[in-house]
Amino acid sequence: AEEGLVLSARGLAKLEVAHAARQWREESGARLPELSGEGAVAEGLVLRGARHPLLLEELRAERLEEVVPIDLRLGDEFDLLILTGPNTGGKTVALKTIGLCIVMALSGIPVPAVGKPRIPWISNLFADIGDEQSIEQNLSTFSSHLTNLVEILRDGDSNSFVLLDELGAGTDPLEGAALATSLLQWFKDQGWAAVITTHLSSLKEFAFLNDEVEIAAMEFDAKTLEPTFRMITGIPGRSHALEIARRLGVSE
Repeated sequence: AEEGLVLSARGLAKLEVAHAARQWREESGARLPELSGEGAVAEGLVLRGARHPLLLEELRAERLEEVVPIDLRLGDEFDLLILTGPNTGGKTVALKTIGLCIVMALSGIPVPAVGKPRIPWISNLFADIGDEQSIEQNLSTFSSHLTNLVEILRDGDSNSFVLLDELGAGTDPLEGAALATSLLQWFKDQGWAAVITTHLSSLKEFAFLNDEVEIAAMEFDAKTLEPTFRMITGIPGRSHALEIARRLGVSE
């Protein structure tokens, strides 16, 4: 009897997830994606008009006036994307949007995008996003990032997808840039798929020197000193640190 109850509970849970996914699709306009073949970039990742699901919920609740969508294509001509642009410009949100769309698709949940989204059938999704410094664990900002990178290098393969936020940050800029460049070279040589955000000029240069690497920028309106949150592929973006500092109230 106990085993039957467990099986019934599991069945009800699956039905509840399926019902929630259908309701989400109807209410949000999310799309069922096409799943590409084996290999992280075997047939590529295509997202058009993708929006972070939590921001989409804020929009539906009228707590936001607008959510700027992003477009991304990975795998046809390049496997690595380096995302640049200003602080507060939307790089990390774009990174999280990509990761969530992949996880949702592989969980059988429609993704918040338009058209015909395509998601690669991957074995692992690795992400190093945010600051996990810890006094208790004796981890600085830089060492916490390195801890995650060690795990990625140990367990990742060409059927993995990697998301890295501010690669090479939190230490001496020249040494951080050298480490970040070598990691990108490793990803490229191994055929890994990855999206990396950065402010480092050397990584922007790396993108221009390698055909398998693309660069993109989060747009910034220099006249209004405001980010537009639009992702533009094919051009590098500036950090606009001084303009942002001025906008946030740092005196001349």
